[in-house]
Amino acid sequence: AHTDQLVIIGDVGQDYLQNGDLDVVMEFNGDIAQLMRDDADIRFVIPQEGGYIFTDVMAIPATSPNQDLAELFINFILEPQNGAILSNVIRYATPNMASYPFLNLDDLNNPIIYPSEDIQKRLFYQSFNNAQINALYAQVWEDFV
Repeated sequence: AHTDQLVIIGDVGQDYLQNGDLDVVMEFNGDIAQLMRDDADIRFVIPQEGGYIFTDVMAIPATSPNQDLAELFINFILEPQNGAILSNVIRYATPNMASYPFLNLDDLNNPIIYPSEDIQKRLFYQSFNNAQINALYAQVWEDFV
């Protein structure tokens, strides 16, 4: 690898790719799917060795001063049509199958957004085999909720 050409930039790789500043980025599938809508030259590839899978969640901190409002927002997003609108705009998959009838068919059939079973077999969640790191994550999560 040409490590002198490696840049760590956080979650803005899609911007550098779109501007032509970088030729390859490791980025979330939805961000790249958004770019691909307007640029046919952009590709999304999952290596044969596999890649990370991620899960976004909505959570309300136990100390939130507006828990009722936060719950209303989550319930709003979980309504099938509303969740589909969000998914159609951001081009990230929704796990809410009740939203599927309202999704853009092109997106629902897009393996970048909804990977096939073969691709899913190559994806994995990041895990830490270190008790100290696991304990730290558990403590941060406990403090959060």
